[in-house]
Amino acid sequence: MSPRGSGAEVPARPDFLMLSDASDLRSDVAIRPDALEPPGPSAAASHWHAVVIALVAFLAFANSLGNYFLLDDFWNLDWSSKLKWSEVFQPFRFGGQQEFGPYWFNASRINTHSGEAYFRPLVSVVYKGVGAIFGLDARAYHFSSVALHVLTSLIVLWLARMFFRRREPAFIVALAFAVHPAHAEPVQWLAANTHLIVGPFYLLAIGFFLRSRDGAGRPWHFAAAVASAVAALCSHELAVTLPAVLLLADWWSTQSTAPVPGQFRRMAWRVLPFAGITAGYLTWHFDVLRAMHTEMAGSTYLHDVSNPLEFARTALFQLTYGLSHLFLPFPFAPIDAQDVAPWIGKNPLAAVCAALLALLAWMWIKMGGRDSRMLLAAALFLIPFAPSLLVTPAERQLYVPSVGFCLLLGLLYERQTADGRSLRLPVIVLATLAIILTWSYNVMWSFPSNIARAQIEELRRQMPPPEPDSSVYLLNLWGPSFYMERMVATLSGDRNLDLQVLTIHPKLLPVGEYRVNNPLLQRFFAALLPGATGEAPVEMRWESPDVLRVQIHNGRFMRSLIEQTYPAAASVQVTGARVELDHFTAEVVAADSDGVETLRFHFQPGRKRTVFDLQGGTVRPVPVD
Repeated sequence: MSPRGSGAEVPARPDFLMLSDASDLRSDVAIRPDALEPPGPSAAASHWHAVVIALVAFLAFANSLGNYFLLDDFWNLDWSSKLKWSEVFQPFRFGGQQEFGPYWFNASRINTHSGEAYFRPLVSVVYKGVGAIFGLDARAYHFSSVALHVLTSLIVLWLARMFFRRREPAFIVALAFAVHPAHAEPVQWLAANTHLIVGPFYLLAIGFFLRSRDGAGRPWHFAAAVASAVAALCSHELAVTLPAVLLLADWWSTQSTAPVPGQFRRMAWRVLPFAGITAGYLTWHFDVLRAMHTEMAGSTYLHDVSNPLEFARTALFQLTYGLSHLFLPFPFAPIDAQDVAPWIGKNPLAAVCAALLALLAWMWIKMGGRDSRMLLAAALFLIPFAPSLLVTPAERQLYVPSVGFCLLLGLLYERQTADGRSLRLPVIVLATLAIILTWSYNVMWSFPSNIARAQIEELRRQMPPPEPDSSVYLLNLWGPSFYMERMVATLSGDRNLDLQVLTIHPKLLPVGEYRVNNPLLQRFFAALLPGATGEAPVEMRWESPDVLRVQIHNGRFMRSLIEQTYPAAASVQVTGARVELDHFTAEVVAADSDGVETLRFHFQPGRKRTVFDLQGGTVRPVPVD
């Protein structure tokens, strides 16, 4: 067979796919999978590669084990703890009183928009399983995430061996995946473990499907591929892209054989079971997606597809942003096209993104040469990434697509070492730098979660014993502690505790002892998080024993990053607006186009209550004067 790479004696597709039967083995062709190889030094090296990948994948994220929970973690923990095992296959409920009950100003809370959201039963199984064994020990949950990353890294190694004759390029692929800093968010943030859960099943479906195409394949390989695809659909919505990936992989696996009549029809039939299951999933899931779109209307989370030109610009930016992050890892912030366009304009931004994508595509082609595996590597990034174009950018969206990028690195390594050149020292240096960078990102992620831990522990210490007819109110909740009131209620021993969040503080930095004094860092954070940095003191004053006046300076309520994602109702952001609740009434005293400046809370007379101010990462009771 003639090589496809530039000077590299490398087949254009997996060697094992070229053989119709194991008896076709020639001395110059190495069969994959490894199960067909006789025991020997090569098999021993294979085992050592797996051991090294597992150890390195664990080491890269080991310093995340001491982190706590934050943001949606609290919601997931609360949801899974209330869920019976017989109910894990119910879709999540999204919005309205159930999700935003303690947030009186939330739009879906006020408009009563609610419905079924994500169908991710295997996520509920993981949360319930860890919780049933370890309770609310954050270390156990973080260990489960690191263990899932180790498992996925090993599956990447197994899958990569189908693409390369030599073992070293496959090892490089798995090593790059194991230590890539872009995986910090999905491994660190428990609420992002959906990507860690779907990853193994998504890749197993591809691997078993390719094994079923091998002459030595067994019927159970195809059945395992179908089962893995179903499990992937029960983990995350990006699994709907699997049929497209499998169809392309099937086409790629037949590249070097002469076309035969009915070949494309047989390819379609092989992928048909996956397409049928996915079509059924999408049909059943349609109402779920529509309910979520209704609930999230007006937020920055979902992109508007009603304007094709605007969506095309947004998608172009998001694709550039994500792919650039894989080439050059940097602290990932939720920057959308709307955040950058005011600086240079929408059309110039689109032009810059198109130019950068063209440059990256050129680099991709130069790295991969004419090898058809380069096309499959690109597809393994683009196709799983496509559903992410509908929502705001996030680092976790790169977890599964990054496999395509890592395959590209393997192709580059293969080309550079085809003449026997050794690149082991540069690989060791780069892997070490990647681990150091990943550890740095782990430390960065530990900052918000451990502030949330400190505040929850302090609230537990200061809260009065649970008693009937009592309420707890939180002022100036720090954004990354969103939903922590659920943990407070659980740890208090009173799940029926009336706990309300009165305001969310709009600033992320500075908070507590974490202050940004370096002018360059101040400008950096101000650019990444416009409006979320700087001082914004809040003044509280009791006008009477039952009326509390709250005023913010150098900022506005209902303009935090959280309230852009889960929007505050427009109807409450006007002077004179009032919202009546069971035990208090919220009144907007002063508001303008920038948000709400002054609020007045009228509490139910005679009802026991405790008000805590969480401003600046601390916990201070607000006593009645």
